[in-house]
Amino acid sequence: MGHKGSIPNPVENLTGSTNIGLGNVPDHSAVFKFGFNDAVGATFVPVCINGIYRTPQVGSATQLRIKAGNAADNPAGLGAQSIILEGLDANGEFLTEVVATNGTSAGVSSVGSFFRLFRAAVVQSGVYATTTVRSHVGEITVENDAGTEDWAVIRLNGHARGQTEVGAYTTPADMSAAIVDVTMSATSNQPVDIMLMVRNNAAQTTPPYSAMRAIGEFAGLETPLVPSFKLPPVPILPLSDFIFFAKTQTSASVSVQFNLLLKRVV
Repeated sequence: MGHKGSIPNPVENLTGSTNIGLGNVPDHSAVFKFGFNDAVGATFVPVCINGIYRTPQVGSATQLRIKAGNAADNPAGLGAQSIILEGLDANGEFLTEVVATNGTSAGVSSVGSFFRLFRAAVVQSGVYATTTVRSHVGEITVENDAGTEDWAVIRLNGHARGQTEVGAYTTPADMSAAIVDVTMSATSNQPVDIMLMVRNNAAQTTPPYSAMRAIGEFAGLETPLVPSFKLPPVPILPLSDFIFFAKTQTSASVSVQFNLLLKRVV
């Protein structure tokens, strides 16, 4: 594989990531993210369900809604009744909004317009979930309000996941970030390459634009190896996209998990 050993990360000494996660350190917060893509092919794609992580310019921020899906996933049904959307608005500020499902018809559009969407999850369900009963009945897709572009998927695939699996994030306008650690895995009989790309100044509206560039590339990952490592303390500036990409020779499932420390920019 392309990375050996572990590089110390001084960010971990910032009074301890546990204290940050508990909210005990002013102006700091911790975020855990995970992504999965079960259809990685021979070209690099985001480690997200269906390879989706939308990165429009701020002028194309859009209202979102739940795409037509299973009849049981509706506000009075026995499946998912509402979904929370988490992302950024056109000003780069945190935007969260709960939208209703609508069964076999598209749902009502969000009030806010999203510039980025990095998480969606079921909020209310018509059933009490158990080990055999799930919180949603069908696959749930978030789309733009024009119905022309999918933005995220809460997948089913044998077991209702309840939230998206997005191996990407965009820092808000008032926060910088550092990636503390990353764990990757792949289910395949062939090598998988994973690359972390970062683009600063995501809210730029006119050229010249900041480039999207690789800050880590890990070649030839093979099962049953599950590498876990720490990245050098590369600061991720406010309003920066960072996205994990993967490719293989034919087809593979790839997952990434990573912890972030966010610091408010004063």
